[in-house]
Amino acid sequence: MNLSKQVIGKRLKITSITNEEVTTRLSELGMFEGAIIKKLNQAPFSGPTLIQYNEFKLALRFDEASQISTEIYE
Repeated sequence: MNLSKQVIGKRLKITSITNEEVTTRLSELGMFEGAIIKKLNQAPFSGPTLIQYNEFKLALRFDEASQISTEIYE
């Protein structure tokens, strides 16, 4: 399921990133496939998604979050 559709507050594992620009942006921050993130918030009406990775928080546009496939990490 893509990141934009996941439940807020869950820890998630990134399984794939389909957009090369998003892949580049996230890799510059040290975030690759297999990284464990937490979805903190989702703005309404296709707004940005707020995630936490390690000690920093990152806001992703709706279209960027839609390009990131994730699964719930337990």
